[in-house]
Amino acid sequence: MGITTIWTQPSWKSPIHCISWHPNGQQFAFGCEQGAVHLVDTRLPTPQAEKTWPLFDIPEPSRAAITCIRWIDYIPEHLENSVKAFDPHAFDMEQYLPRLSTTPPPAPLPEPGRRPIQSTLPQEPYPSKDKPSLMLIGDRRGRIHFCVNGSYYIGTVPCATTDGFDKLGATITSIDVTKDLTSIQAVMQMPISKQTVASKLVVLDSRPCKQKNRQVCQMAEIHNKVDYLLAYIQQCIATLCSHHQVVFSLAHNSALRIAALQQDENSDTVPLPHVELLGLLATGNITGETHDYFTNQLTLQQAKRWESRSTHSYAAMQRIIIEFLQPPCTLLLLQLSKLKGYAQWKQRWGDLLSMDTIQRAVQSVQFMLSSLQKLLLSIGVVSKRFEEFIQWVAKVIQRLTDKNPPDYQNDNPGPVYKDPRQLSDYLMNDFTEDSLAAFFVPHDAEPTTGQEPSILCGFEEVQVACRDLLDNSLLTVIKQVQPVHETLVPFEFPVSGRPVASFCLESKDTIHQYYCFIKQDESLCILMRCDWKRMCLDKVNLGFALIQMESGWKVTDMEYFDELELGLLVQFEDADPQQDHAYLLTLPFDDLDYPSLDEWQAVDPYPGMTDVILRYIELQSMKQTIMGTNGRKGRRIMSVAASNCMYRVLEIGDV
Repeated sequence: MGITTIWTQPSWKSPIHCISWHPNGQQFAFGCEQGAVHLVDTRLPTPQAEKTWPLFDIPEPSRAAITCIRWIDYIPEHLENSVKAFDPHAFDMEQYLPRLSTTPPPAPLPEPGRRPIQSTLPQEPYPSKDKPSLMLIGDRRGRIHFCVNGSYYIGTVPCATTDGFDKLGATITSIDVTKDLTSIQAVMQMPISKQTVASKLVVLDSRPCKQKNRQVCQMAEIHNKVDYLLAYIQQCIATLCSHHQVVFSLAHNSALRIAALQQDENSDTVPLPHVELLGLLATGNITGETHDYFTNQLTLQQAKRWESRSTHSYAAMQRIIIEFLQPPCTLLLLQLSKLKGYAQWKQRWGDLLSMDTIQRAVQSVQFMLSSLQKLLLSIGVVSKRFEEFIQWVAKVIQRLTDKNPPDYQNDNPGPVYKDPRQLSDYLMNDFTEDSLAAFFVPHDAEPTTGQEPSILCGFEEVQVACRDLLDNSLLTVIKQVQPVHETLVPFEFPVSGRPVASFCLESKDTIHQYYCFIKQDESLCILMRCDWKRMCLDKVNLGFALIQMESGWKVTDMEYFDELELGLLVQFEDADPQQDHAYLLTLPFDDLDYPSLDEWQAVDPYPGMTDVILRYIELQSMKQTIMGTNGRKGRRIMSVAASNCMYRVLEIGDV
């Protein structure tokens, strides 16, 4: 049959309710019961399903199952006032700044017998050649979420407003958009009993999205870069914290050993390991506890390992700040500067960007850069102290473990230290204490009076400021997208089966929105046409075509192939189940008459299905079939799958 499997997901943790392809035909998204949308890029050698919305976890009360996705092109209109021979990217500073390192920052040296844990950096977003797109996501609470390029969330529009459709049972089952994005048509369904549901058509005025599409796309591009930079910084800060933990724990563990020896010698005294070593440094008199520590607790090999691990971590911390943290912070400032420049253009951006919000984000990044510079200087000071300290420790161990030990104070090689001030500073500030601790206070810890915010607190403020700026900047656009017309479909439908199929036909001034419903309990196919003028979205004229199906026919799926035909998959149920067989029927839906429902009440009986069928084909040996089609004019390929595991691909020629 020419069918090749290119990717298989063995199982998924949540039921999948809907799938929609990107307009480029190379990516698709699917929505799940748990309220998330996942993206699959078929261009990758091994496609993986990655969560694309929401990027951050949504609280349980606000979460709802995803029931419908519509993915459309969202191409900005050409600027009429563009200047000829002027390159707007000529002064883009980003191309002159060095690229961020793709090699992960150095990890701490592991303890003997353990492997190093190497971190991974987020992948830099490559410039996409795809045209901008807009993803409309419908959920089980009657809401439509708007996302640019499938990831940049710009807002939510509630469609359920009246007639009880604001309850939890309201479900978006269909979303259609006009080509010029002037209106969005959605169908909602709400259960009114265990067996039936009511349907409502909602028309939304989406012209604000069209008018601001250039600004929205520019914001989406910046949002993508800012998300990458924040993830990059977060990963590098995590590695920085791990190095800090290593140097602190090595010194702290040594101090605890001395303290334990002091407690064993005299349990009534308060152990002061740094004072014990300061006494040795000042007087040269070594106590029993100190002698035991340097001869039995800490060997020369252990001291060398302590030196190598701490020296590596101090150097790595300096390198991470210079190579892995300061550059992305600078690039982040560049992106914020772009927004600051946009905000100066009041006519185009005045209602979208707040200069105060941008300034807050800029100041938070500048403060973080300042804190990183202070940390860099502090690490340099502490590393010199440690270098002097660990050399002194090695000499003390060497003298005390010599087989023919001379007197500690009168050894002829000279003093065991070079700079006693560096030594005493390390013992006072870094041996039992942590002089760098103020830079690594968690953001959720209680602030200390007079203490400057730590690197972690500074980064948390950067994240909050950037999210507030990017997430709230376009809410004013989405708030203007409002329902302008609501129509209750005057039929009740069974809960089972595909809820609705839809198709939009457009002319210069008029929009024709077609819907197909199946009232299975009455063997009735209901076609509904909604007509309205582009400039009068609140005035919608409804017309219906009611078609009576033959006895024993059951519609298992339906799809509008193109502007000419509606396809129905019909299961003919025979008294003998072995004789059941399926048909694919097509109806010329646009050629049918669509009078008002009042006119149909005088019609008895309704036209039969066999009177309006355009063409059909029997699907031998197939049962309970479903289908999908690409809708291309002149080359329409469709696939049909059956519950008995049969699968066919059909090519439908022109009528």
